Amino acid sequence: MGEVKDVRRPAREVGRRVGRRPKVLVVGASLFAYDGRTVPKESSKPAAGNAADAIDA
Repeated sequence: MGEVKDVRRPAREVGRRVGRRPKVLVVGASLFAYDGRTVPKESSKPAAGNAADAIDA
């Protein structure tokens, strides 16, 4: 993938094009690009329940 700076710039450009401001995080050999906005409670609570159900299955 190249250097972090080589990936960070395109990730930020894509985010700007869709109206977001992505954050880029490097952990070991992995690079994560994510939306740093706070998730509303009405969205996060059902999502947490769905994840727990999937793990139980």
